[in-house]
Amino acid sequence: MENDSAPTKESAENIFTGLQERNNWFVVDQHEPSIEKGNVHSFATQKEAMHFIRTHKEEPLRLFNAESVTDLLEQAKARDDFKSELSQLNTSTMNLQNAGELRTTLIKLGFEDSLYQNLLVNLEKGEKAFTLTTAQVFQQDQLQVEIHFRKRENEDRYDLSRYKATLQKPGEEPRSQNFFFGKGNAVTDTQQAYNLLDGRSVLLFPTNKTGQEYEAWHKLDFDLKDEYGNYHVKQYHKNYGFEPANALNKVPLPPMEAQQIRDMMTDLYRGNLHAIQLATNSPGTTYYLSANPQFKSIDIYGADKKLLSKTQVEQLTNPGNLESRKITPTRPVHTPAPSMGHDAQAPEKKNEKIQKQQTGNSPELKKAKAKDLKTAKTAALLPKKRSDRHKGLSI
Repeated sequence: MENDSAPTKESAENIFTGLQERNNWFVVDQHEPSIEKGNVHSFATQKEAMHFIRTHKEEPLRLFNAESVTDLLEQAKARDDFKSELSQLNTSTMNLQNAGELRTTLIKLGFEDSLYQNLLVNLEKGEKAFTLTTAQVFQQDQLQVEIHFRKRENEDRYDLSRYKATLQKPGEEPRSQNFFFGKGNAVTDTQQAYNLLDGRSVLLFPTNKTGQEYEAWHKLDFDLKDEYGNYHVKQYHKNYGFEPANALNKVPLPPMEAQQIRDMMTDLYRGNLHAIQLATNSPGTTYYLSANPQFKSIDIYGADKKLLSKTQVEQLTNPGNLESRKITPTRPVHTPAPSMGHDAQAPEKKNEKIQKQQTGNSPELKKAKAKDLKTAKTAALLPKKRSDRHKGLSI
């Protein structure tokens, strides 16, 4: 038989929502046998809470001030009439807190909030692991995403372990890559994941073995995969010497306001195609720019988002089109990668092996053919001429 005095899930969510919104003053109706949704009220200030009590004098109300569920429980220990109810409430509320943390992380990663209900359903099942699927559209391209969650050992909490993104472009073979959480990974949001799978470079901030953060441009090598189907990740570190502002000074940029320059730099750092009308003999024509750290240059695309040919680039960048204006180097605005859900923990051992293969430290990569290995390893060290298959040349 169920305990009629046990708090409902709605009551737990009501208290947790109040804490999330920084409404730390709680008024509870002591007349009810349990803490139900309708008799727990949260307020941002003590004045608001006291006003509510004064206007409901006929009801036996009690006032709590708490910064967390734990804080609320500690206060309840001295109040026996609510101790049992709040103790039962704790488990339900902590599950909702875990769900809220995961929900915030998913939103930061660029996922729709519509996933939240499916998240709650899967958390309620209590299985060791589960997966949510979703899809996003970028122009005519579709990004299918599988988001993997794992339950902690000996703890009723879940973390994000990784998500697998698959890019399907019209008329092309799909490309897939796993993006991991924890262990120094600079987790990308779905826009950056799309940019990487679309062949562009993204500036990320992973951490080394000592936990120190560093910046490095990341680019997927579509010619080299590990046994799990993930592309090898090329990294171009700060000491490699690529400065987008210096490369932009070779591009015929139009007059730009400071905010326009900041927006352009942000797009380049994130791997976005930045739309711009260049100062050329074809006014009104839209071009697109992207960063190319390997060649320490800026790639230019036409209105159809196709990389311009060598001849087209030379015509755009002749001395007559270049003015004396200079772009001042700026540092990227770095937003820390979202956590896995609560306190960041190491991903599963299988994931660690996959990550090593992505970054070039696995035995499988070392056993690769000498030619392919040399191509993958030296790309981050010396600039190379672009092959004909790229149908264009950066500047």
